[in-house]
Amino acid sequence: MDESKKAGTQCCAKSSTCSPDSSDRRKFIKSSASLTAFMLMAGSRNVMAGPFLKSDFDSVIPSDKKLSKEWLASLYERGKPMSATGKNLKYIGMPINGICTGQVYLGGDGSLWRWNITGKRNTQKENPKGPRYLDPDAASSPINQGFALKVGTEEFTLDANGFESVVFTNQYPMAKVAYKDKKVQFL
Repeated sequence: MDESKKAGTQCCAKSSTCSPDSSDRRKFIKSSASLTAFMLMAGSRNVMAGPFLKSDFDSVIPSDKKLSKEWLASLYERGKPMSATGKNLKYIGMPINGICTGQVYLGGDGSLWRWNITGKRNTQKENPKGPRYLDPDAASSPINQGFALKVGTEEFTLDANGFESVVFTNQYPMAKVAYKDKKVQFL
């Protein structure tokens, strides 16, 4: 028996990275199952381009993209509002920048984050291949900024720490952040 293995287990004695009960493995399996289910549903609902024949790829970009009129029209439909609160606010980042203005996100709690106003890409945080969908960035900012509401001697920061309840409602390209607290009443 290999001395580097614990007796009665399949795991390495000196490393915790080969645990068969790893949560990363579970996360991968769940993600794979979700992606497979989505792809099956998308295929049956014809929500994308296609179907394609092998001959359609004789050139790099086929001239006929086979985009249905219904699918193209759906790109211009206004989405339904989505609301989030509590722990779900942590990963919300809605771009509020314009063309050639850098990048700033409106966070779920109303704070501004993902500041990139210099135009330099952070290749460690920005991977164009999409891993941030499965493992999203949490809101963080290199700039200490914010707003607060002062009522008497009490101060309420306009973020998740300042109010009992924060609700983010998004209907792109607009968003609304609502702050509620029993101590603060507005007319």
